[in-house]
Amino acid sequence: MTGINKLTNFALLLIIAAYAPSAFAVPELKLSSGGATVDILEASVKDSCPVADCVTYIGAVGSWQVDVTTGIEGGLPFFDINSINAIRSGGQKSPLTISFSDDGLTLPGAFVFDVGGTLSSTSSKRVISFQAWTDTVKFGHAHEIGSILTFHTTPFSGTTKGSTGSKNSALTIGAYIDLGALNAKGAMSFDASLTPVVPEPASISMLGGALLLLGSALRRQMKSN
Repeated sequence: MTGINKLTNFALLLIIAAYAPSAFAVPELKLSSGGATVDILEASVKDSCPVADCVTYIGAVGSWQVDVTTGIEGGLPFFDINSINAIRSGGQKSPLTISFSDDGLTLPGAFVFDVGGTLSSTSSKRVISFQAWTDTVKFGHAHEIGSILTFHTTPFSGTTKGSTGSKNSALTIGAYIDLGALNAKGAMSFDASLTPVVPEPASISMLGGALLLLGSALRRQMKSN
């Protein structure tokens, strides 16, 4: 690993630590299909994830069988949702939407939004799309991060990047899955993540230099005491 790569990774870890979720933030996961909706708060009865800043749902949503859908925040990446779902019998009655959100967050200036996965269907008109937003409230859509990512083939992957907007403290990732036709059968899996934009190498070097100066000053102060 080169010196620049080491410095970049170090800077990214510092960014993650600086923008860790508030202790008062409660991540929330929503899944809906047609008239069926499931809403899960962290540590609620429906939450199958035993760790903090994580929400998992396993069960049915309309005609969809959710094998596992999990939203995680505060690590690397900063915000992540992954999901495995299927229509095993009867076929699709309505598309599936999945959203993961939290508020009370201190957000960096910009995020990289990465998605990837697979989508199979008995219909050739299948579609899966992803978006990410910031706002002042959970599940708000005031400011879109980058652009919408839409796919019709499988496997799929894509990346977009954008600012988080000013004075926003809530973050949402949303996914829309349509097998393409009524009664179509199929399955999908995906991972969608938001990672803070790493400063340019010059900025990283400046940050590293500032940290070295701060460390030296602290050591001198300790010796003088």
